Amino acid sequence: MTILDIVSGLTALLIGLLLGIQREYHGYQTDRKVFSGARTFTIVSVFGFAAVRLFGDDPFRIIFLTFLFILIFLSIPVLKHNMTKPGMTTSVALVLTLLLGMLVAYDLILESIMISLILFVILTFKERLHRFASILTKEELSSAVRFIAVGIVILPVVYSVGIIHPLIGPGRLFDTVKTVLMVIFVSSISFTSFLVIKYIGPNKGMKISTFLGGFVNSAATTASVSQKSKKNPLMLPISLISVLLTNTSMIIKDLILILVLTGGLILDAIILPIGVLIILSTIIMISLRRRDPFSESFDIELGSPFAILPAVKFALIFSFISASAYILRSYVGPYGVYAVAIGGLVSTTSVSASLAVLYTGGEISSTTTAITLTLALAAGSLSKISIIRIYDKKLMKKASLPLIIVAITAFVLSILLFLLGK
Repeated sequence: MTILDIVSGLTALLIGLLLGIQREYHGYQTDRKVFSGARTFTIVSVFGFAAVRLFGDDPFRIIFLTFLFILIFLSIPVLKHNMTKPGMTTSVALVLTLLLGMLVAYDLILESIMISLILFVILTFKERLHRFASILTKEELSSAVRFIAVGIVILPVVYSVGIIHPLIGPGRLFDTVKTVLMVIFVSSISFTSFLVIKYIGPNKGMKISTFLGGFVNSAATTASVSQKSKKNPLMLPISLISVLLTNTSMIIKDLILILVLTGGLILDAIILPIGVLIILSTIIMISLRRRDPFSESFDIELGSPFAILPAVKFALIFSFISASAYILRSYVGPYGVYAVAIGGLVSTTSVSASLAVLYTGGEISSTTTAITLTLALAAGSLSKISIIRIYDKKLMKKASLPLIIVAITAFVLSILLFLLGK
């Protein structure tokens, strides 16, 4: 027996102990008797570890034992007649604990620890998760479920289908796998902000709602603010601040998105121009600060970020921008990529996601990425003016100058980046 074997065995034991203690603690908090606690979870995890180490050469026996225990664990709530509400949480947790013990035996120690910690957090904050789910309307929850189901089905399908055309498929000009992954990732960021907005409710004020709304959909948030400003002219001062807050959160969202997708490798190139834009926007908002008379209640109309049609729209825009950037780079050179910044008029998120993919694939440099992103943010800021004009021309007159200042600054910064990069 090696030291690695001892460490693996102890890891399996500790994982079971951690999850078992959590279940017992939950029982104490809710005054409910739990049928499986620290000892049971520890035994299950160690059993999974031992089963793989003893019968690892016989996969059929492993599969049979795993199936048998899963069947037993999932049957326990049904057999426990004395339980008033036989939930499935503990049974499912037992199944996952068994599988975690098996993963440890296959020397996937780090992965097992990470999964067990995620499971621990989910079990600990179950009530809060239930509250998040309860604040969604039936339509919003239904769209989220449909989106997740479609994502789960489509991702393996597009991966297994492979290349369906010389230009379409994994690793091709229109990369189907990356497109699906990007839609899921971006929608998840938007949905997280959407949940926070729903969780805090409309009583936290217009500024907070519109700032968070920019992370979900800056265009929709701007339109919602403009509509309400048109209906109530007294809202004009705070509507102006709210539009600028929405535009600022758009910039922050794209910064976070491109940093995550590039693993932070692009930080040195983009932190200065993006930081300047954020600071400038903050200074403008402070100079225009007004007392908020509408802090008691403000609802913004965003729609669910997990709706299928917006996801398809984003996928098409992302694919088009990615393909355009690739073609322009191939036939015009690195400078041709700058032209895709015009896509910021429609969706800066699509541009930043496309740039991240091109950068990580070694297609463009960090300087080209930073310049194009800055230009896209300039276009995105200008697009807010046309959105506001549709609903409230008075607000447009007030918001145009601040947004133009941000756009011009972004344009100047992109020129400076270009000159410094030469």
